[in-house]
Amino acid sequence: MVKKFKFNLQSVLNLKEFKEELLKQDLCKLLGKLNKENKIFNVLMEELTKTKNKLDKELSGNIEGVKVIECNSYMEYLNSLITDQNKIIEAIKVVIEQKRAEILKNEIEKKVIEKLKGKQFSNYVKDINTKTQKNMDDMTIQRICFERRGLN
Repeated sequence: MVKKFKFNLQSVLNLKEFKEELLKQDLCKLLGKLNKENKIFNVLMEELTKTKNKLDKELSGNIEGVKVIECNSYMEYLNSLITDQNKIIEAIKVVIEQKRAEILKNEIEKKVIEKLKGKQFSNYVKDINTKTQKNMDDMTIQRICFERRGLN
């Protein structure tokens, strides 16, 4: 009876595969969040551009000083929001890079375990082949012995 191949580190390999899936899901969520924050950044930039263009138009005509002060205050507010949004985007990018590094590390560890599993399986197959060949040789020897006894 041939015993079934059993890899002692299979549970570790399964854990690495599960961890890889979780890390990839986290990365997808982070990329979605980055996309959302980039859209907010673009909206703020568009609003700033519109406000500048509006102020430029009104400055070429007759405009009250209060209106200029209001526009400048609003543009300062938009610039502060844009700065904050840039910080948020950069923080998300840092987390994304960390997550990618973690995924890479996990993949390397998983590949090492898979390689070990492959080597152990190859050794198992060689061992089974050796035992099978030995059994066949033993059976051949027994058959030859029985045939010789029958001739005598």
